[in-house]
Amino acid sequence: MSVFFALLPAYLLGSMNGSLMLGRLRGVAIRQHGSGNAGGTNALRTQGKWFALGAVLIDVAKGWVAAAWLADLPRLLAGGTAAAIPVWLAAGCGFAAVLGHVLPVWHGFRGGKGAATLVGALLALDGSLLIPLFAMWLLVVTTLGYVGLATIVAAITLPCYLLAVRAGQPPT
Repeated sequence: MSVFFALLPAYLLGSMNGSLMLGRLRGVAIRQHGSGNAGGTNALRTQGKWFALGAVLIDVAKGWVAAAWLADLPRLLAGGTAAAIPVWLAAGCGFAAVLGHVLPVWHGFRGGKGAATLVGALLALDGSLLIPLFAMWLLVVTTLGYVGLATIVAAITLPCYLLAVRAGQPPT
């Protein structure tokens, strides 16, 4: 039951979309512009680089907060002392935040792709995992020019990298 007190807040945090929040502050309904997506690419194309940067930073931060801090919530609620956060719980909270971004309860379960939130969670879990992910993303974007395809290929690269390079290694 205590795991619930980490996963639920992580999901709810993930459900808060950066570009939708910034859009409300600016009086912009981001889904009514460009591709209709509430992600960073559409924010960049329709609202400019500073708006997009703010939206992406919010989405990265919520993934990081979920994996780094919310995983410790059950221990804090129980009044426990300092202890190592189990890797599986930190990863679960990161996943819950990504799931919240993709299927947000606050926005009718219509969310984004979750890439920026995943980047934040990976930063909290093991930042070195971003190297193969970004390398593949950059390769696809520069050669084919499609951000969405690059994001999908990068997401597929991560488990392949873990199986090929880190199989059998204990998590850090």
